[in-house]
Amino acid sequence: MAKPGRLFLLLLFLALTAGLHADSAADLVMKAVVRISGRSKTGDPVMGTGFLVQAGGSNRRRAWLVTAAHVFQQVNGDTVDLLLRRRKRERVASFEQAYQIRSGALPRFRADVGSDVAALLLELPADSDCAMLSYTMLAAENDFSSARICAGSDLMIFGFPYGESFADTGNCLIRSGLISSGPLTPVGDYPYFLADFEVFAGYSGAPVLVRARDQMLIAGMVLEEVFLEELRPGRKKTLRTSRGLGLARVINASAIRDFIAAQEKR
Repeated sequence: MAKPGRLFLLLLFLALTAGLHADSAADLVMKAVVRISGRSKTGDPVMGTGFLVQAGGSNRRRAWLVTAAHVFQQVNGDTVDLLLRRRKRERVASFEQAYQIRSGALPRFRADVGSDVAALLLELPADSDCAMLSYTMLAAENDFSSARICAGSDLMIFGFPYGESFADTGNCLIRSGLISSGPLTPVGDYPYFLADFEVFAGYSGAPVLVRARDQMLIAGMVLEEVFLEELRPGRKKTLRTSRGLGLARVINASAIRDFIAAQEKR
């Protein structure tokens, strides 16, 4: 039996290494999150967030860029610009790389309109300093119960509010929130959940992470801000008022996981 002093040191070591593991995962996710930009039909800027998931096969630079389908759909034209990163000596510098999302009228990305999830298969430049997340980081349905992910669980949101990144690094900004709705499963009945954090333009497609035991998992992806539609009778017509609730609608990662698995089989 371990002596009390040794037991304390062992528990302290486990606590520190667990926290280090989670923090390292946050750094990894930040390197896998990219900004998506383009222009709408009216010439207005379209901003979104996407994250890179390692694609199958032997090419280690091929990845699925996962985002909200409406980000691609709002872009006019055949390409979007991704804000990527490369290392210059000891510094990280951002650069933009154009990727084709359409060939004429035909989309090159895969989309599930019902769930508003899209994925574009792409190849990263050889000198990019971007990470790719493992498919297993996407929480499966049973992870929500086994890891006790539920209403009130703390969240980390990785995104580009109004397209802003940190300095010239191309890195996204991390914000905190919590799951504000429940239940989360079964996913077939509850494909979305609500997250308590303020949503700005540019957050569509942002991955939402949760600490689960000694690791971090992607719990979902931001789709849109939640609004309350208030109807009031007027003299000549009904008046409609939209009120932001300071909440995000997040699609469950299990649905994204299934979507990516289906694309790999095509």
